[in-house]
Amino acid sequence: MTIRPGRAELRRPEVEGARRQDGADPAEFWEHYLSPFASIATEFISVREAGDEAVLEWQSTGELATGRPIEYAGVSLLTFDDQDKIARFATYFDTAAFVAPSDIT
Repeated sequence: MTIRPGRAELRRPEVEGARRQDGADPAEFWEHYLSPFASIATEFISVREAGDEAVLEWQSTGELATGRPIEYAGVSLLTFDDQDKIARFATYFDTAAFVAPSDIT
């Protein structure tokens, strides 16, 4: 699977709401996603593919740049074009894991 630079629709609703990023740079997208972490590892729990779509269920563990450990789960949805390249990528996960308990009032 490859993402076509400048052509894929990329979504991170926790940052962008429902706003689409048609033609977004995949490297910039992933750089922004990884920026809060000192380290992160992801285990794929379930991978399902049917036709031109795939669903990835995953669990990530690591450490935030602040030194606080983090663990969270999510799902990524992919749609492929007729050349089996990623045309759309959206990822959804539990953003509450990023909030320190002392931040909750």
